[in-house]
Amino acid sequence: MAKMVTLCLFLIIVTAFRHSLQDGLKAPECVRLVQFPGKTVTFAVMWNPVFSDDTCDPILGYIAYLWEIKKIKAIIHCKGQPEIVDYGPEVDNDFIRGGLPVIRSVPADSCMVVFRKLKPGVEYEARVKAYTETRESPFSCPSRLKGSIFRMCFPEP
Repeated sequence: MAKMVTLCLFLIIVTAFRHSLQDGLKAPECVRLVQFPGKTVTFAVMWNPVFSDDTCDPILGYIAYLWEIKKIKAIIHCKGQPEIVDYGPEVDNDFIRGGLPVIRSVPADSCMVVFRKLKPGVEYEARVKAYTETRESPFSCPSRLKGSIFRMCFPEP
């Protein structure tokens, strides 16, 4: 009976220790979307590095998620004239998008991932999380950008 009590106490302590470690792993900060010029829509998602609070459980990498933001068309009447307007959901730090995101994984020494061949005229939302061997960080705050095709034009000398 004493061995069973000791084992239970040990498991409770280990579980509490693991939960305290998970509380210490922070979400990536300063997530930003940057679009590259070109014939297709290409975004780079960049963030500041995350450092593990446990030297025995270092950051192994990052997982970047990119969701397409679905717009709803609505007709509003302004000054007697109907106008078609696109409405999208507001940015919400506490809400994770529905639908299937495009997911990319990169090693811990990289703080950027590239998403290629995206749809022009579509708004995207990106979030990033860090991971170790035993845990994942919370999601970063969302960052949004609408894709468009543009080219760099340089004046002739």
